[in-house]
Amino acid sequence: MPTAFQAAPVGAARRWTILSVAAPAALAWIFLIWMGTSPQGRWFRHGSLQHSQVVLPLVLVGWVVMIAAMMLPTTAPLVSTFVTVVGGRDRPRRLLGLLVAGYVWTWTVVGAVAIGLDALLHRIADPPEHWSTSPVMVAIVALAGLYQFTPLKRRCLTECRSPYLFIAQRWHGRSANWEAFSLGTAHGWFCVGCCWTLMLVVFAIGMGNLGWMLILATVMAVEKNVPRFTWLSPLIGVVLIAVAGLLVLT
Repeated sequence: MPTAFQAAPVGAARRWTILSVAAPAALAWIFLIWMGTSPQGRWFRHGSLQHSQVVLPLVLVGWVVMIAAMMLPTTAPLVSTFVTVVGGRDRPRRLLGLLVAGYVWTWTVVGAVAIGLDALLHRIADPPEHWSTSPVMVAIVALAGLYQFTPLKRRCLTECRSPYLFIAQRWHGRSANWEAFSLGTAHGWFCVGCCWTLMLVVFAIGMGNLGWMLILATVMAVEKNVPRFTWLSPLIGVVLIAVAGLLVLT
């Protein structure tokens, strides 16, 4: 009878983490660079929704690629810990794939809702001519800043910063495939709880703005995975609220 925790060598955990996180993220960034430079890439960005509702599935593809580039690397501690814990079981690669699939699935659902609402807004009203200084953009940036100080934000950060405890509380090994997928899904929801307002800022700025995407991806990765930087979350909040104030004055 297999036990729930059957460890893999540290070297194997490192290799599988690279294959399941770093490699897909690198490919996603390559795709995003293509999106930013190719005329065809515009169909994968949410700005195209104001021109045609037919491109909704393509925009969702662009969202999933953006999640792979920005958010998947933030799961590296969870993935590495998961491989270490279950690497001695049968078909550990399948379990790892289901974990990652569950995580991506959560963000895909969130993206589908966001894109649907965005398309509805485009149908109801034309986007403002100067989007970056519009009241909607100011409200989004201010919301992101204020959210940094909420109990929900702190709770989600606590869950994300303790990968071993997160797995130990949810992994029993009895229905391995389902548990791996549901564990990835659960981690995805806590990740959404950590980062949804920052991702909303990315969505509002534009999915083709690689500079801002890279900056925010780095900030979110450090905020989620470096517990000793307790000052970072409130600092992000202060900066975002200050930016919203500057946008009002612009």
